[in-house]
Amino acid sequence: MLPTLKKLDFISIYAADYSSEMLLVCKSNSSFTSIKFSEEDIYNTSFNDQRFMVLLSSRFIFHCDDQERLFTEFNRLIKADGYLIFDTLRWSPRTWTSLFSSRLGGNIYTNSDISILTLANNHGFTIVDSESILILPSFIYKFLPKLLITLLDKLESIWPSNLKTKKIWILKKK
Repeated sequence: MLPTLKKLDFISIYAADYSSEMLLVCKSNSSFTSIKFSEEDIYNTSFNDQRFMVLLSSRFIFHCDDQERLFTEFNRLIKADGYLIFDTLRWSPRTWTSLFSSRLGGNIYTNSDISILTLANNHGFTIVDSESILILPSFIYKFLPKLLITLLDKLESIWPSNLKTKKIWILKKK
């Protein structure tokens, strides 16, 4: 996501993570020198109120066990008429048994459209747009041969949205 954001010519880009290891990996990339990195507790960041016009939360919400609290922080951070962009999981094998969860990196949380609508309404956001993507969970793609990935990409355009695993959301703060 960071390379894509850099191409959009934002005046400034801030990137935060709770993992110092992940931040070290990002900071080691020489093309990210203009990005301001910080280690943060997502429920209580050090950023000022109404700091951001656009907040992108990538690959995080499905690891968050208290989404109400998270959305309270999103509301605090985003300016009026600002945007929140994030992704959710509709389903994942990691939720089926503790065996999958423990072997694949811990618990994750899925969201229905109704749960996101409720979070949005409870925290002063409206849904602007959403798009369902991926037939299979993203971690599975790294184990697949390129030919099969190409086939899945073609199938994705006709695959029913409600059966896709991930959904990208754009919300606007009221």
